[in-house]
Amino acid sequence: MTAASTLFPLGTLLRVTNLYNGRSVNVAVNDHGPYVKGRGLDLSHQAALKLGMLGPGTAPVRMEVLSSPPGGPALGQRYFVQVGSFASGDRRYRVRLGAYSNRQQAELCARSLARLGYDTEIVTE
Repeated sequence: MTAASTLFPLGTLLRVTNLYNGRSVNVAVNDHGPYVKGRGLDLSHQAALKLGMLGPGTAPVRMEVLSSPPGGPALGQRYFVQVGSFASGDRRYRVRLGAYSNRQQAELCARSLARLGYDTEIVTE
């Protein structure tokens, strides 16, 4: 199964988890998409099918780097731009954009959001 992403170099292996239903698949990044503004990842038909995303077409996902090609980001090091953190009862929700493979990409996003009036914070996982 494959994916298109500008967040990760070609050859990166990812575990993608659908946060709505908990299903996970492993995919290889083999294209420099996605081709829809605002998306960090486009999945192959088979990967989307296994994740239960064909009907809605999109879903929030968690992306974990399983392996990276030489010169790629360090395993596990991902950058996010956090624009909000909210509590509802005993749960906390964070609004984050990313994942970015390097801090410079995250800072570029944060500066763009700051010009729109958002308070941002760069976080890593």
